[in-house]
Amino acid sequence: ARFGTAVTVAMTVGTDGRASNCRVLRPSGDPVADDIVCRLAVERFRFRPATDSAGNPVAATYGWRQEWFRN
Repeated sequence: ARFGTAVTVAMTVGTDGRASNCRVLRPSGDPVADDIVCRLAVERFRFRPATDSAGNPVAATYGWRQEWFRN
């Protein structure tokens, strides 16, 4: 049997498409794993930024759910 867990985080995506201000919304029960998810999201995630009605890039909040499984 495989047992799974997940963490849900939210971050700010800036006008440059980079993530910042990652925070845990729903922890997995493993604070070390939750911290790693946020750290890696800020280091590695890149986005196409949200835009306003004129097409200009704007900062926005983005949510991410990371799941993993253990045997």
